Amino acid sequence: MKSNSLSFRTRSPVKQRLILDQLRHAIVSGKLPAGSQLPTRPELEAEFQVSSNTLQRAMDRLTAEGFIYGKGTIGTFVSSSPPFVSNYGIVFPYVNSEKNRWNRFWVALKNEAERFGQAAGAQQKVSIYYSDNARSDSEEYQRLLRHIRDHRVAGLVILGPVAMYERSPVIETPGLPVVALGGLGELVPTLQFAPFADRALDYLASRGRRKVAFVTSAGELASPQCASNWINLVQARGMMTDDRWIHGADIRNPVVVQNLVHLLMSSSQPDRPDGIVIGDDNLVEYAAAGLVKAGIQVPVEADVVAHCNFPWPTPSVLPMKRLGYDVRECLQIFMKMINHRRSGEPFNPSPLPARMEDEISYLP
Repeated sequence: MKSNSLSFRTRSPVKQRLILDQLRHAIVSGKLPAGSQLPTRPELEAEFQVSSNTLQRAMDRLTAEGFIYGKGTIGTFVSSSPPFVSNYGIVFPYVNSEKNRWNRFWVALKNEAERFGQAAGAQQKVSIYYSDNARSDSEEYQRLLRHIRDHRVAGLVILGPVAMYERSPVIETPGLPVVALGGLGELVPTLQFAPFADRALDYLASRGRRKVAFVTSAGELASPQCASNWINLVQARGMMTDDRWIHGADIRNPVVVQNLVHLLMSSSQPDRPDGIVIGDDNLVEYAAAGLVKAGIQVPVEADVVAHCNFPWPTPSVLPMKRLGYDVRECLQIFMKMINHRRSGEPFNPSPLPARMEDEISYLP
């Protein structure tokens, strides 16, 4: 036996499970550090008092999970990037479906997570989990809990209400860093977003627009401060708006926005805006359809600033100024927050900035 003998003995009938647990623990605790060589197969068989088949199944599992790798006849070694330091998990509360549609930000984040994990030679990856709203009888939720128990995630990013995981292993497992999206509660650190409206209004002002409308999600407009903040920002720039020009729509039924914008910009209106800010990318294509029905020439008669999650813009038949958040940058900040939490180093990221399309360097 090598000097780093694990000194494990078990007579349990569930020997493969115990081999997995003990070897994972030895790797996570640093008893078997990254790059170190495991004892030989005969030594491990004797140490655990198991057959070669039982040991092989356990070793195959650890290899598939990324904890170890083999070098042919040389031996088996601990991975340089085992999952507990390299696999970042994003937890969606439910699967995207006809019944429960995701917003476009969630879709963009999932797309970027998959792209990141498929990058050639990547030492890190991002895995997707669905919690089914933390239902204990859900196989998806149980899969998440198993991966937490087996040290297969470096940390978690929670989307949706954090409170549903209170008193669960998702946010209470010692040593498991957890972060969340802004505005989801105070149970875990959150990433905030810099104001979108300021930059949108600055752009419209630079274009000489003076009468501006705001179309966003009903959820955002439900905040008592949203409309008043918008009005204050408009007035601070010497521009004008009107209560009739501020609308919120349910993103689960966005088609109503087409009729709202059509009415808002109709030539029958005695006064109408010359600038529109669409504050939610789930509404963009429907707002564009309303402008087309109203016969508005964009950007001749009116300028439109449309929210966007780069690099996954909502399609539009009209030339709009894209302004929004870089999902790749968001994902990188999430990972950095997790790394700092694991190391115990303080890290308070600045709010994610709203960027114009020409400020995103990797776009064509």
